[in-house]
Amino acid sequence: MNKLKWLVLPALSLTLAAQTAPARRSSAASRQSQAPAVTSDDIRALRDALAEQQRQIQQLRQELQRRDQAMDQQEQKLNQLQTATRDAQSKAGAASEQSTEGVSKLQGDVSDLKLNQTNAAVSTQDDQTRIGAVEGLVNRFRLSGDVRVRYENFFQRYDGCIEANCPQRHRARIRLRLGIDGKLNEDFIGALYLATGTNVNATASFTDPVSTNQTLTEFYDRKTIGLDRGYISYQPQRWKWLQLTGGKFAYPWIRTPMTFDNDLNPEGFFEKFSFDFGNPIVKSVTFTGMQLLFNEISGIGNDGNAIGGQLSSKLQVGRLVTMTPAITILNWNGADAIAQAAFPVLPCASATATGCIPNPNTPAVGTPLPPPITPAVRLINANAFTNASRIVGTGTGQR
Repeated sequence: MNKLKWLVLPALSLTLAAQTAPARRSSAASRQSQAPAVTSDDIRALRDALAEQQRQIQQLRQELQRRDQAMDQQEQKLNQLQTATRDAQSKAGAASEQSTEGVSKLQGDVSDLKLNQTNAAVSTQDDQTRIGAVEGLVNRFRLSGDVRVRYENFFQRYDGCIEANCPQRHRARIRLRLGIDGKLNEDFIGALYLATGTNVNATASFTDPVSTNQTLTEFYDRKTIGLDRGYISYQPQRWKWLQLTGGKFAYPWIRTPMTFDNDLNPEGFFEKFSFDFGNPIVKSVTFTGMQLLFNEISGIGNDGNAIGGQLSSKLQVGRLVTMTPAITILNWNGADAIAQAAFPVLPCASATATGCIPNPNTPAVGTPLPPPITPAVRLINANAFTNASRIVGTGTGQR
C-alpha cells in the first residue's frame, strides 16, 4: 500500500507540471509574440485548478486510507479465520481421538452387553428348563382333599327302650382327608391318602375301618391322622386293557352297601382286564380278579382273606337305556374272625364254663387259670346303631 502512495503522488506532480508548463511556454510565446499579460482571472483559474487538484489528492488519500483500513480488516479476518481453522483442526483432532476412544468404549460396552445377553439367555433357558421340569412333575400329580364338620344325634324308639339302655346322643364330628395321586412314570401310578382316625381314652386308635370321622371330645386332645389309602398301580401304555394294583385302595369293582360299606377301603391286590367294543349293544367287558387280605395271623391259626373275581359288562339298549350287569364270586376264608372282631365272645373264666371261647392256655382241671385273653373290639358294624337294627342275644348266641 505504501508503494501505491508514492506512485500516485509523482503522477499528480507531473500533472501539475504539465499544467504549469504550457503557461510558461505561453508566457514565453507571449513575450515572443508580444501577447497580452496574464490577467487576474487566469491566476484565479489556476488557483482553482490547484485547489481542485489538492481536493482530489485529499480524496485519493482518504480512499487509500479506507482501502488500507479495509485491507487491515480483511487481514484481521484472515488471521482470525486461520486461527479458527487451526482451532477447529485441533478440536477435530481431539474429537477424533475422543471419538476413537468413544467408539472403542462403545464397542467394549456392546461386547459386554452381548455377553450379558448371552448369559441372560442361557440363564433364562436354564430357568425355563428347571421350571418346565417342575411343572412337568407337578402336572403329573393331583392333589385333593376336604374338611367336614357336622352334628349328629341319635333317638331310639322301640319296645323296651328306656332312658337307661337307649339314651339320646348328641355329638359333633370332624373329618379331614388329604390325598395325592399321579403318574410315577408312563406305566406306573401311585397314590397316598391321609385321613383322621379315632382317639380312645386319649390314645390314637384306628379300630373303625369304615369311618374317618372323629368326635370332638376327650378334653381337647390332639386328633389322630392315619393312612387311609396307599397303593401302586401298573397300567402299561402298551396294553391299555391291563391294570395291576396292590395296597390299600378304593373299590375297583361294582358293589352295593349290602356287601361292602361305602367308606371301607379294602386291602390286598386286584387285577383288571377291560376290553372296549364297537358293538351297538355290548360296549365293554371287564373282568376283575381280587385277593382281599383282612386278617393275618402271626401265630397259630388261619389267615383271613377273600379271594374271587367279578365279571361285568356295559350294555346299551337304544339311545336312552344303559345297563351294567355284574356277577361277583368271593370265597371268604377265616370269616369267623370278622364276627369275633365285631362282637367278641369272651374267653372262658373256668375250664368247665360254656358259651365262651376256651382259653388257649387253659391248664388241667384244678390248676389256677391265667388272666383271660380279651380280644379287641373292631368297629366294622358302623351302621348297627340305628332304629332298624339292634343286638340281641348273649354269648355265642348273640346276633
